[in-house]
Amino acid sequence: MPTPFPTTLLAATLLTSGALAQGNAARPKLVYKFDFGSGKTAPGYTAVGADAVYSPATGYGFDFGTSVTAVNRGSKGALRGDFVTSKQPFYFSVNLPEGNYTVTVTLGDAKGASSTMLKAESRRLLLETTTTKPGQLTTQTFTLNVKSPRINATESVSLKPGSLASWIGTTG
Repeated sequence: MPTPFPTTLLAATLLTSGALAQGNAARPKLVYKFDFGSGKTAPGYTAVGADAVYSPATGYGFDFGTSVTAVNRGSKGALRGDFVTSKQPFYFSVNLPEGNYTVTVTLGDAKGASSTMLKAESRRLLLETTTTKPGQLTTQTFTLNVKSPRINATESVSLKPGSLASWIGTTG
């Protein structure tokens, strides 16, 4: 049986495109840039340490009681020298309005192997299992569609437990 590698997440960018689903009203582009780990934060990015628990006040963080460890390799470049990791699946949530998002993630570790699979809402596969060798980093981009379960002011689509938020779950 192969040895499971931890999941590592260095950076993530979410960029909206298009208009709101209801009414097709134009909206400004939203850009969220997260720099994961305990090292220096890249300019223009939001620092996300291992202690960043999801809260409505920030609108982002690690969710569902999962925990990660921050690692700082001290490498050059704020986006490549530190990361968060876990040997167990972990969930990072971002409160997003409905729409299509271009998501870019950087995965890997300067000194260790890693294996990552990304899902949205714990069910929609966004990224097949991606394994990196020590020293190998990979950047992956995909589109994420966020929809509200609300049909109108009084009706909603019924959701399964655990699917109440739009979030990216990573599994190691």
